Amino acid sequence: MKEHTQKLLDKSLDVLEAAEALLKIGKIDVAAGRAYYSMMHTAEALLFETQDLSFNKHGDIHGHMVDTFQRRNFSTLNFIAGCWMPLTRESLEIMM
Repeated sequence: MKEHTQKLLDKSLDVLEAAEALLKIGKIDVAAGRAYYSMMHTAEALLFETQDLSFNKHGDIHGHMVDTFQRRNFSTLNFIAGCWMPLTRESLEIMM
């Protein structure tokens, strides 16, 4: 795994842990925002590892993820369903 990919995945896990902590104290809206950022870091890591792509805007990550999955004949729905997989170091490695 590339070093930058690992940094993005580590950041994703850190942000997800923050989301879980916020959820436990009832900060649902803020926790949802953190979970979103976790998912974006994970998506960026997948695109960096597989295509050497790096981004400055979330919209660019969204667009490239959709393009990537459409090219590979995956439906967007399957991608979204995959995002609900529990985010652990092992599940991230499976997605790579």
